[in-house]
Amino acid sequence: MVIVAKNTLYQFLLSFKQEAAERSIRIEQDSNRKQVPYLRISLPEIDSTPLKLLAHHISVYASESESNPFLSQYHYTGMFMDEHGHTWKAHLYFNEEDLIIHSSYTPVKSSVVSSSTDTISHEPTKLPCRDEEMFPLVESVCKPVMSIIRARFNHKVSSLCEAYQRLEQEAAELSKDPRCPHYPTKLAEICEVLQELDPLVRHSNYWAIQKFIERLLGSIKTDLSPLEPIQEEPISMSSPSSSSSSSSSADHQSLSFFSQAPIKPKKGRQLDEQALEDLSLRFANLKVAKPEEQAQQFTYLFAKLNSLALLARGNTLARLHQFYQDMRIFGEQVYKRALLLGYFEAAATMTMFHYLLSDQYMELALHLRKAPLLEFVLQYGDKSLLKRPVKVKDLAFPSSVHACIGLDKSSSPMQDCLAVLVKYGASMLQRFDNGLPIGHIILSRKQSTLMGALDRYPDSTYYCPAFFNHLISALTVFINSHPEMSEEERESLEASIKFYFLKKTAANWTQYMQTSAAGRKYLKDIRARKDFIDKFPNLGKIMNDFDLLVLVAEEQELEMQYLQRCSESDRQRWFKSSGAIAKANIDADIVSLLETMPSEAWKQVMLNQHSKGIATLNLAYETLLQENKIKRKSNHQTPRSRTTHVLCENMVRAESQITQLSDKFRKIREKRELEESIAESTTEASYRL
Repeated sequence: MVIVAKNTLYQFLLSFKQEAAERSIRIEQDSNRKQVPYLRISLPEIDSTPLKLLAHHISVYASESESNPFLSQYHYTGMFMDEHGHTWKAHLYFNEEDLIIHSSYTPVKSSVVSSSTDTISHEPTKLPCRDEEMFPLVESVCKPVMSIIRARFNHKVSSLCEAYQRLEQEAAELSKDPRCPHYPTKLAEICEVLQELDPLVRHSNYWAIQKFIERLLGSIKTDLSPLEPIQEEPISMSSPSSSSSSSSSADHQSLSFFSQAPIKPKKGRQLDEQALEDLSLRFANLKVAKPEEQAQQFTYLFAKLNSLALLARGNTLARLHQFYQDMRIFGEQVYKRALLLGYFEAAATMTMFHYLLSDQYMELALHLRKAPLLEFVLQYGDKSLLKRPVKVKDLAFPSSVHACIGLDKSSSPMQDCLAVLVKYGASMLQRFDNGLPIGHIILSRKQSTLMGALDRYPDSTYYCPAFFNHLISALTVFINSHPEMSEEERESLEASIKFYFLKKTAANWTQYMQTSAAGRKYLKDIRARKDFIDKFPNLGKIMNDFDLLVLVAEEQELEMQYLQRCSESDRQRWFKSSGAIAKANIDADIVSLLETMPSEAWKQVMLNQHSKGIATLNLAYETLLQENKIKRKSNHQTPRSRTTHVLCENMVRAESQITQLSDKFRKIREKRELEESIAESTTEASYRL
């Protein structure tokens, strides 16, 4: 599900229309084909040679999504005609940093420019231009307009923040006199400023402060509303002994003669002074507690304060408001300290301060190589942080992923940080300095540890076939568009393309396995074996060996074909058997053998194992095809031939039962075969050496 949020730019433009017109910027309300309203910002005409510009504008919608580039903060729409007379619609999507995060080019049916233009069913074979040509053109026309809008937007936000701070100081001065009648009025003025400021910021900090003050003011209005008077007691003529308190009766009588009946507060509306004192004492104790205890207890104490706000009265208004400010200032310090000390579980409960997770913490996490801090920032902070430029160790990088590559060293590896970025959706298709996808840069550095970050999480792009499709396409385009590259570089890129085709097969296989519970269990066993192999450097080095990957891809392709066609019982039996083999290969009994075995010998073992796996799959697949052929023929056979077929089926079933009985001995047999294979491969490797 895509989570959408308010678009602060849209909220600002609603009030900026008149001023924009004075600055020759036209902003109009419009709606798309689905009748969704948006603001259209007109743009001046430009020279777009060799294309012909027909019309263009900027669109700003009320909502945006950090995870969906099509719901970016604003986007550029342009209609162009190419040299062949084809009309194209270009969409370029911008984030709040005014950086292009996505682009699309769509051919349209006619050259008539309208919002209802339909896309054609067949596309021209060639796009009108490349991103490298369109991006500078669009930026040159959007930047002047957006610079003015951004400047006025920032000015309004800073002006409202200054007004809020000034009103808070004035309210603090008025609060020194508990009887000051202007204090509630000043709080109301603060609410007006916060109400105007909240739509212009992405966080909810000002909204929370506004709601707290409104609860205080609402409680005071209720407290001052007419309440039911206490009924006057009739004058008692009884003796003093018959009265529980004669003096109390006399007081009531005298009060009823000379004044109105006393006001009786409604039950549950009166703020318990003792509760406020208790909270104040707890707050004082919290200030001197250990940092971890402060982070753990602050949220409860803050919630208690908010509940007391519902019971506020005129004489406690100033105290509650000041208490609220003091707790927020203190809580901010506690939150920052908790992040630095690693108390992330407690910090996660302090949701009122998540808006503080800015670029500063992102850069700090990368600088210190603190993956847990980086994960906390991405989980609870603004998701756009993932796409923003960063500055680490006085070095500027286009994104956090670029920083991980630039800062990665054997003495200070960035693998854990990159794995977190991948987990939270960092794009591996953004361009590196040389114009190639950043995912290719990571995968082509065989000696780097960064490669292990891509496949750490099952849901990462590394297990998505589309990722490798994009890499294959990008590298193919790069080769064709750079005829001047050396032969060595070309061969290297072509080898990478072959490698990505193999990894694409592996990604397809992984996706297929995830479609069933048994398949997911099988994947878990496979990953357990991989984790085991990663413990041995001499083994991990050859897992991406090309010869081995070719066999693995062939085996995975055959496995998918077999599992898609076999019966459910055979499929479950296959998963169980294959999982047992995977577990047998990580048995503790063979660890000592693997620790001393040369890489070349281990490679030979793996090649032999996968070759046997391919042979087994080929046999199983051919047998399955023959069985299916027999079944199809049986539908057209005579009763006698059907009897023969039944006998054949019984023979096949008997063989299957024999196979099931032998499964319990498979683990032992596989282990023995592995030991024999290790011995043979070690001897062969020694002979070669």
